Amino acid sequence: MKIPTQLLALLASLMLVLSAAPATGEPQAAGDADGAGNPGLQGWMERLIEEGIRDHQSYGDVLLQHAEELRLTDDQMGRIYRLHQANQQRIQGINKKLHDATRWAHRMFLDPAKDEAAIRQAARAHTAAFDELLETALKTRRDINAVLTAEQQARLSSLKPTAR
Repeated sequence: MKIPTQLLALLASLMLVLSAAPATGEPQAAGDADGAGNPGLQGWMERLIEEGIRDHQSYGDVLLQHAEELRLTDDQMGRIYRLHQANQQRIQGINKKLHDATRWAHRMFLDPAKDEAAIRQAARAHTAAFDELLETALKTRRDINAVLTAEQQARLSSLKPTAR
């Protein structure tokens, strides 16, 4: 069952290369470039969110990387992959909301004309978006764990984290 792991590695490499490739034909937004014309960190982060390119592993990624050790069947891998894909689509929308809430809260905090109540309101919006992200990720984790047998779940708890 090395093919799914190799396929995931290939896809991750491709996504990394595509995320590092400069966009052509698109003007850079003001403030998104350094003196040398390279996109700034904020510009890269916005592009990652807008294009749905992710830099973090998900729970589904981790389980599929350990398919051999967990002795996942083809059916289980398919179910985990579908749960993972559905989760990634929801997460992309929530990440956009979270990013917008973070920017709004930061702007409010830096604005001397804003009072503490306005700043707290912006922070609550950020917290609500993060909570939505957390609940979505935890639900997907429960759904993925439900695909595993008791033996696989026991084996899963002995695996080392592979987060990058």
